[in-house]
Amino acid sequence: MKAYQHILLTTDFSKFSETVAKKAINLAGHFNAEITVLHVVEQGAESRVGDRLTPKAADSDQQLIVQDRHRLDEFIRSVPNFRAIPLSRLSVVSVEDEIIKVAKEIKANLIIIGTPAKARISVLPSLRMEAFKGKAPCDVLVVSD
Repeated sequence: MKAYQHILLTTDFSKFSETVAKKAINLAGHFNAEITVLHVVEQGAESRVGDRLTPKAADSDQQLIVQDRHRLDEFIRSVPNFRAIPLSRLSVVSVEDEIIKVAKEIKANLIIIGTPAKARISVLPSLRMEAFKGKAPCDVLVVSD
């Protein structure tokens, strides 16, 4: 098996995402891999903070990305020993397509997605997991609690 060199970790900033990030750190350490942590903002959608929805706080897409980047930086700081490249993207089509696009751009060998088993709202609500796995350009690891 070829060692993973670049891991793409998706997040929704929830407490469970912190657990998934810790697992990604462990895996990256084993393979000496780089981690890019990605949060995708859906254009025109409400903003997701952890497990709750909040009204769209920004008037423009650029403001959304700037706000999201700050939240992403805070998320990275909240997880001990987490060294990652933060990346926020605005999705015009779907979260699924944006994750795949980023994975190709950064040449990720592994995509890690967290989905809590008890969640009423999926970590990535518009993501259809089986379809996503079929389109992904690399391995996909789904972490559940």
